[in-house]
Amino acid sequence: MDVSLHAQEFMLKRDLLKSDNHHFDYPPLGHFKWKPDAWGGSKLELVDSERRLLARYNKKLSLKGQGQQIEVFVQGDERFVEMVVVTALAMRHYIEVENKDIKKVTDVLDAVSGC
Repeated sequence: MDVSLHAQEFMLKRDLLKSDNHHFDYPPLGHFKWKPDAWGGSKLELVDSERRLLARYNKKLSLKGQGQQIEVFVQGDERFVEMVVVTALAMRHYIEVENKDIKKVTDVLDAVSGC
């Protein structure tokens, strides 16, 4: 997935070994990876090249409806925070599109198999 931030273009690339992980190089700041949290839930965690947890994105369900929360665990400048927010939202969008595509395929397979 192509991402552009402050005229700096970079790609969120799917990890070949773990398809639910996506990594990217943001030249001003380094190499990063978004991955599902250790519990396999709807949370995404951002880690750096040293595997330090930098941020967590959580799409919450509450009595008031859906909400989103981004927690940042390290200090960073404005550019870092913008990178976290933009890539978290890009990842969430990518996952939602991917889930819709999977649902379409399973619906077709169910229809073909007569389930």
